Amino acid sequence: DGVDLRRHDAARRIVLRLADEHSRRPTSTLSVRELFEVGWPREHIADASAANRVHVALSKLRKGGLQQILRREETGYRLDPSCLVFRRPESSRSE
Repeated sequence: DGVDLRRHDAARRIVLRLADEHSRRPTSTLSVRELFEVGWPREHIADASAANRVHVALSKLRKGGLQQILRREETGYRLDPSCLVFRRPESSRSE
């Protein structure tokens, strides 16, 4: 089924950033700090709290159907380089 991310802005921003990175450099990773900055722009909190927020958002994404393609590496997170990622234009998303 998947997860509706319309009410989960941080998780939505994180998955979009992972998809953008995947399209440019499929084997590169994004650190927990980078994902926090994407998910919660302009917020400044302790590293442990930031990591917790990111891990909760990533868990939501896994439960929403990304468990097979969301990869954790030593240097951070990425989408599986072998998967194809398609993004719908923003205007075609159902509200």
